[in-house]
Amino acid sequence: MKWYLLFLLVSLALGTTETSDANPADCADKGANTQDKVLVTGATGNIGAVVVRSLIKASVPTTVYVRDEEKTRKMFADEYATGLLTIVVGDYKTPEAFKKAAQGHTRLFLLVLDMMDMVKIKDTFGKIAVDAGIKQIIDISSLLVSLGANNYIGITHRLAEDKLFALDCYTVVLRPGQFYTNTVLFEKEMIKYQSKVIGVSKPSTKMTFISTDDIADISVNILLDPIEKHATNVYDLSSEVFTLEEQAKILTRALGREIAYQQLPSDELYKVMMQHMPYHVAVYALASAHTDWAVDTPQISILLGKPPRKYEDYVKENKAALT
Repeated sequence: MKWYLLFLLVSLALGTTETSDANPADCADKGANTQDKVLVTGATGNIGAVVVRSLIKASVPTTVYVRDEEKTRKMFADEYATGLLTIVVGDYKTPEAFKKAAQGHTRLFLLVLDMMDMVKIKDTFGKIAVDAGIKQIIDISSLLVSLGANNYIGITHRLAEDKLFALDCYTVVLRPGQFYTNTVLFEKEMIKYQSKVIGVSKPSTKMTFISTDDIADISVNILLDPIEKHATNVYDLSSEVFTLEEQAKILTRALGREIAYQQLPSDELYKVMMQHMPYHVAVYALASAHTDWAVDTPQISILLGKPPRKYEDYVKENKAALT
C-alpha cells in the first residue's frame, strides 16, 4: 500500500492548483427543503469547496466554518454575493466558535483532518451540533474501517465514527478509498522525474480509488435528500478498483510515456517515508500493509445519479502537472 495513504483525508482539504470538474448544476435541480441550513467544515478544500458551491447553487443557506475569512471570501466571492453564504471563523481548538456557528442549522458536513485529535474533535463537535439542533451529520471517514484495518489510521477513524453513532441524530458515514488527487499531490515528482510510482504491495495488489468530486457530489445529494431517506448509514465509496500494475498502465496511456510500478521492501519504504513524515504510528501502519485494499462499489452510481468519474480522465485533465 502506498505511503501517501496517510493523506486520504488530508488531501481533500488542502488548497491545490487543481480545478474541479464537478458541476454544481448536476445537484441544483434536485431542490432542497427550504427550512434546511447546512454547516460545512473543511470548506476550502477539494471536497468542501464543491459541496459549498453545489449547496449555494441549490439555494441552500450554507455556513462555512473556516480559519481564514479573507481567503474564504475571495474563494467563494460569487457564492457570498448571493447572500446565502455565511462565514464563521474558528478552528478545532475553538469549540465556542463552533457552538455559535452551529446555531440554527439542521445539517452538518463534517470533515476533520487532525488525525491525532480526530476522535476528540468529532466527539466534541458532534455533541455541540446535536445540542444546537442539527438533525443529520455527514461524516467523511475512511474505507480502512470497512476493511477492518487494525492500524493507527483505521482504528482512529473507527473510534471517531463510534462517537458520532452514539449521538441522538442521523449520522451518514462516507468511507472513501484512495483519492485520484493523490497522484498529483504526492506522486507528481516521482512520475515526472523517475517515470514510476512506488509502494510496499505487490504489483497485483488491488486498490480502491475514488474521485474527490464524486465524494462531494454524493455528499451534496444526501444533504439535498430528505433526512429520513438515508437514516443512520454507512456508504463505502469507490469510483474504480484496479491493481497497482494497472494503475501504472493507465498512467502510461494517459501521459503517453512509460510509467512503471516499483515495489519496495517495508523497511526501505519506512525509511523513505520517515524522512518526509516523521510520524511513526502512521508510517509504520502504511509500510506494513501488504494485502489487497479493495472494495468495489458499482452501486455508487445510485448515490451519484450518474456513472462515477474515471481515473484515466483525471490523469489526462492533470497531464500538465505530471509532465
